[in-house]
Amino acid sequence: MPEQEKKQKQLVLKVEAQKQQLERLVSKIETQGQQLERLVSKIETQGQYYRHSHELFDQKLDKLARLASVSNFSNYQLFNRRLTKAHCDILEQEWSRKLGIKVTPRSLAYLAHRICTLESAGKGRLAATIEDAVLRVLVASAVKNKKLRVLEIGTLFGVGLAAIYDHTSSRFSSVHLTAIDPFDGYYREGIRDILTDEAVNEPIFRSNLAMAGVPEQDYTLIKSMSTENSSIESATKSLHDVLIIDGDHSYSAVKSDFVNYLPAVREEGYIIFDDYDVPEWPDVKEFVDTIVRDSSDVTLVGVSWRTAVFQVVQKSEETTNSSTN
Repeated sequence: MPEQEKKQKQLVLKVEAQKQQLERLVSKIETQGQQLERLVSKIETQGQYYRHSHELFDQKLDKLARLASVSNFSNYQLFNRRLTKAHCDILEQEWSRKLGIKVTPRSLAYLAHRICTLESAGKGRLAATIEDAVLRVLVASAVKNKKLRVLEIGTLFGVGLAAIYDHTSSRFSSVHLTAIDPFDGYYREGIRDILTDEAVNEPIFRSNLAMAGVPEQDYTLIKSMSTENSSIESATKSLHDVLIIDGDHSYSAVKSDFVNYLPAVREEGYIIFDDYDVPEWPDVKEFVDTIVRDSSDVTLVGVSWRTAVFQVVQKSEETTNSSTN
């Protein structure tokens, strides 16, 4: 009996010791939990500081870009010329999925750099923000054919087409550009560009394409209004993978360009509307929202900044014949 009592006492002492160890372990865990909470709070504080610092850095970089003596863009160019992290996030996270392409912040930054370099090297300007210009080039690069054909209505100085060719020429077996523009001045005959005071004419257009390395056999110039039958007949002789509507921004003109040149776009091709949802050009958004969005011929790919992108899903017989009516 005494031996049994001794064993019971030892067992009680052992249990008590384990209980104390457990209590110390619980206390240690609670202490570590408090330390972890403080660490998380510190990380969150540092994260807020980093985000704030990043915003300040972006602001300083923007200011530096505006003040840089090597570039006078800010003195005449109304459109943004810096691709920000926010722009890259939208292009990488949203548009890469919508277009089925792969991009990185570095590749996007390089593309933006190439576009700005081409603009600086040529005459005139690119009448678009850098984020819209990059998106336009990415849409062209997303075409799944081996050969790429791009049709642009309203090319101004041709810088946008030059940028598309510069990026896509090594990605397709061949690239052909077609521009429709009367080249009779900035919206009225004889009027020079309102920002650069540069002449808007055919020689400068051809000079800019040559500067970008576009051979003459790789582009076609239709020097007339997009509403003329000769323009429509010439453009619709071939099927294009990308149609850029950037001519007259009135409701009737945008409608005419969409109706007349939709037959010139192959199925699965893209249609880009420039200056969508811009206060200065309300007719573009009105037409797109009331007519294009409801069209059975196209489906909306996405909208960002000043650009709306649609993809041709089918072309009815009425659509195919519309350009001749």
